[in-house]
Amino acid sequence: MCAWAASTRDMQRQTMDFLPRLFQVFGKTIRCGELILWMTGVSQAVSTEELQKLVDDVLRLHNELGYDRAYVQGNQLIQDTCFDRMIEVVLKNTAE
Repeated sequence: MCAWAASTRDMQRQTMDFLPRLFQVFGKTIRCGELILWMTGVSQAVSTEELQKLVDDVLRLHNELGYDRAYVQGNQLIQDTCFDRMIEVVLKNTAE
C-alpha cells in the first residue's frame, strides 16, 4: 500500500472513531436539511426512490408555502425521514 493510501485510511479510521461521540454531543440539534439530505444520499441510508420522493415532498412544500414557511417543515421532514437511518449506517460502519 502506498503512503498516501495508508494515510488516507488512517484519517478515515480516525474520523469514523470520532463520529459516534459527535452524534452523542450534537444529536438531533443538527437542523441543516441540505447537509442531512446529502449525507443520507452518500451513505445510502435510504433508497434512491425514497430519497427522490423526499426531495419532491420538500420541493412541493416550498412551492405551496414559500421558502420562509416551508424551511422549518422541510428540514423536519428530512430529519424525520433520514437522521436515525443515517446514524445507524454510520455507527454500523464504525463497528466494523
